[in-house]
Amino acid sequence: MVETWRYTIEGYALDMDISNGAELIVIGGVIGENNGIIYLFDKSGRLLWKYTNPEPFSSVAISDDGNFIVAGSDDHQTYFFDRRGLLLWRYAADKKIRCVEASEDGQLLVTGSDDNNVYFFDNSRRIKRFAWKYRFDNSTSAVAMSKKGNYILAGSDDHGIYALDSDGQLMWKHTAKGPINCVSVSKFADYLVAGSQDGNIYCFNIGGKETWAMPTGGSVQDIKVDLRGTTIAAYSQDGFLYCLDERGTLLWKMDIGDPEGRVSITDNGQLIMCLVGDGRCFVFTREGGILLEFQTRESTWGAMFSGDGENFVTVGARIINFYDTRPALVSLIQSCRDSIKRANRQGSDIQDAMDLQKSAVQAYKGHNYLEVFESLMEVENSLNQSKAVAAQQRSFRNEASQTINLLQTRKEEADDLSIDTSKLKDEIDGAMEAFRDGDYEDALEIARGAEPILQDIGKAVKQRQRAEYALKQAQREFSKAQVYDDVKLDEVEKYLGRALKAFDSGNFQSCLEYSSLAYEFLLKAKSKSPKAIEKELKRAKELIASGDIKENANTIEGALLNSITYYMDSNDYAALGSCYETLGNYWKQKESGEVGVRVYRSSMEASIYSYHDAGDLDRCVLIAKEIENFRAAAKYLEVAKRPEEATALWEVVEARASEDLQKKLEAGEPARKEAEVLVETHKTMEAATVLAKKNLLEEAADVLRGESDLRSVLFLTRLLHQLGDYDRLVGVLNTTESSLRYELAHGNTGVLSAYGTILLGHEYLSSLMGMGKEAERVLEEIAHFASDYMSRVASKEATAEEVSDGVVVYHYLKGHNREDLLRLIRTRSGPMWELLETLEERLEKRDLRGFKQFLQVLSSEFVPKYYPVSSPLPRVLP
Repeated sequence: MVETWRYTIEGYALDMDISNGAELIVIGGVIGENNGIIYLFDKSGRLLWKYTNPEPFSSVAISDDGNFIVAGSDDHQTYFFDRRGLLLWRYAADKKIRCVEASEDGQLLVTGSDDNNVYFFDNSRRIKRFAWKYRFDNSTSAVAMSKKGNYILAGSDDHGIYALDSDGQLMWKHTAKGPINCVSVSKFADYLVAGSQDGNIYCFNIGGKETWAMPTGGSVQDIKVDLRGTTIAAYSQDGFLYCLDERGTLLWKMDIGDPEGRVSITDNGQLIMCLVGDGRCFVFTREGGILLEFQTRESTWGAMFSGDGENFVTVGARIINFYDTRPALVSLIQSCRDSIKRANRQGSDIQDAMDLQKSAVQAYKGHNYLEVFESLMEVENSLNQSKAVAAQQRSFRNEASQTINLLQTRKEEADDLSIDTSKLKDEIDGAMEAFRDGDYEDALEIARGAEPILQDIGKAVKQRQRAEYALKQAQREFSKAQVYDDVKLDEVEKYLGRALKAFDSGNFQSCLEYSSLAYEFLLKAKSKSPKAIEKELKRAKELIASGDIKENANTIEGALLNSITYYMDSNDYAALGSCYETLGNYWKQKESGEVGVRVYRSSMEASIYSYHDAGDLDRCVLIAKEIENFRAAAKYLEVAKRPEEATALWEVVEARASEDLQKKLEAGEPARKEAEVLVETHKTMEAATVLAKKNLLEEAADVLRGESDLRSVLFLTRLLHQLGDYDRLVGVLNTTESSLRYELAHGNTGVLSAYGTILLGHEYLSSLMGMGKEAERVLEEIAHFASDYMSRVASKEATAEEVSDGVVVYHYLKGHNREDLLRLIRTRSGPMWELLETLEERLEKRDLRGFKQFLQVLSSEFVPKYYPVSSPLPRVLP
């Protein structure tokens, strides 16, 4: 790209246009305080003429052949000149002329004014050039026309997009969501596009059908369509340049980063220019590649391509720049040659690219610059395709090589293990042959096809490894067992012989089975051998005493397990106690955390029970003292008739209990004082919370005694549940039920949900009394289920659906209108009947978790459908 010439004008430029081939450039602007001026330059930069006026010229246009110029002025008039600068005529509107456009021969003109009218002129008329005008509801903001001038597209600040014919008849109108900023028309008006302040790009056919609309992130500043209508370029206030095809498909968008921008496009749509407010200028290909990027000498507002793309013009406030793109074309042709050479070195097929590059050179010599651009773009596409193919072939080659090498490695490993690899060899040979012929894709396919064979070999290798491990394991145990004269090994020798024979013949499955039989027989024989048990236990104790337990954990734990099993079966409680004691010491060393402490204590307690059964009370006392279970130690001393020692230990027990109690009381004293103050101010819930946080549950329950509000009742039931005071809990539920029935009788339906939940807890509490841990689990479910309803009702946040949920629970539990409820479920919803049957089964099994799930379904599906908010609540009281 070369700047051919630059011209500094007087005043400030406001609008520009160029003829076909950029042979002539017209500039409209302002000079002096507020006078208008028009400049006309030729392609060489020579000023042909200028025309001044008392008011600025804010819009200009020139016919493609350059014979006529039209200008719109702030003095409300349209001016029409020939190429010599002779004013042929002028026409006055009622307000400022905002936009003008001319047909390709300049015989037909259209202008838009702030007086809300579009004006149409026909220069073929000798007497009256003004033909007609069409009025909008607001100012005319943009106009465009087909090359022949037979179709006009106009945009207005009234949000309207208008299409008119050359007779002034409205063909159609489309209303956007904002004022129209810009319009453009293809050569034959088969594509009509508009950009709006609502952020949308609109496209219509000549019949007025909106073929598509494309949203952007801001007001659309400028829009252009090429002659064929195949490329649309638009600039949005979001700072992006958009490029679309005729179907509205977004080809690409480019983040330019400036809110103000203008666009221009070559006749064939292959090149797109974008000029933004800070003076940066970009030239892109239709495919989105950037050809040029440069900074103009001043802040510019306009740029236009010649139709053939050979030249372009940029206009700032005072400077006009004229550029020749031919040097850039030469540079691009050379760049293409370099790209072709690089692709050739990389092994790509370059024949098509070379032919296209030659076509570009011939087009350049023939001054057909658009064909140059098109050929160069095709060169780029051809090279990209060739590179992709070459890259794919390289990928096939590398992957095929890696896969074949892997197969060969697996074959060698299998051969070393005497596994049949003949099928795998055939596949490797086939893949190698294709690889040598250069058919890498076929080589890869053949190599991948060997995967099932490889999997079978892998299975055979694993089976051999398992068989070998099992055989060696059985042989090791056999050699160990030979030292025990009380273990018979004839049967084991028979199994081992068969296992060895099967392994040598490659029958690894049989080897594995015989080895496993031999090993199991040995373990059973050793588990019944006192000598084997004693030797294993001795070895385990030595390892524990040495502290070397991490690497020998399996050996120690296996020996202890076998010993415990043996002595338990033989009722040797003294030896069993010793084993448990050893196990406890082992865990004391192995794990210092909570788990280790727990297992250690459990093992030592088990040793106490075993020594007790063996009658070794002294050992019981020693171990109980070791784990600081002084209560148990004192009891064993009493049994052993050693009262003095027992009395001393009981004193220790009582002292420790007194010390623990004192710590608890001391820790809770501030809480008690704080709770007393809160109770005095009638803040019982807060007082109970303070006490409960200090684990003073009984005192917290005492504070809540007599409270009847739902939040207090809920808190109290939870405390009583934690304390296990079920008798008192039943009384609380009875009292609460009575209170709730009173509220219901007086029309307070807001407590229905809580009432149903209390009944649920009450009904099951009586049947769960005495069930121990199961009762606790179920009551926990009840407490969680009740908490949401009771707290929401207490805070008056319960919804109508939640109230209805309580109604349904109440219906079911108390049996009022049960038949009506079942009939309703049966007639309205089949699946609900199945759910109800499932519910009854779960209730029989006391599966409260399942019952909770059923209620959730009931609340989300059944209640909203059959008890809508607008319907009256069913009667639930007798």
